[in-house]
Amino acid sequence: MKIKLSEIVNEKEFTYENGEFEDFEVVYPAKITGRIQKIGNRYQVIGSYEVTVKLECVRCLKEIFPKLKGSFEAVYLDVKDYKSYLEGLGEIEEFDNISFEEAKNNEIDMNSLVREHILLELLQNDRCSPECESIEDIEKYSKDEIDPRWHQLLEIEI
Repeated sequence: MKIKLSEIVNEKEFTYENGEFEDFEVVYPAKITGRIQKIGNRYQVIGSYEVTVKLECVRCLKEIFPKLKGSFEAVYLDVKDYKSYLEGLGEIEEFDNISFEEAKNNEIDMNSLVREHILLELLQNDRCSPECESIEDIEKYSKDEIDPRWHQLLEIEI
């Protein structure tokens, strides 16, 4: 969903669903709600999302479906103001609490913003169950011996 800056007079609320994101698969469309507030030349976006994604357990590769809930916030500038902002930064600039994004084509791409926050929320090593991370399994297959699951490969003649 893209929101044109010209549509935002003072404040605009939004609610929509998105069933497709790059980089990950969703089970049900993500529910996204929030508002955009115009404050001077800035456009502040505040919202939340709820989504169920389809992943694989990093241990056994079974499909898992974690439910993620999160919030997002960003401050956008139109193309002209963003260019002025970049020109005003020195070579070495201290980062403050506000980081500005560019509203490319004078639009705010909500799907891109939400996608970034969902990616940050995803666990790197998600597992299907606590048993899958059992230290016993790790110790069982971490010895210097041949892993019994691969033993039959030694019998293959090339």
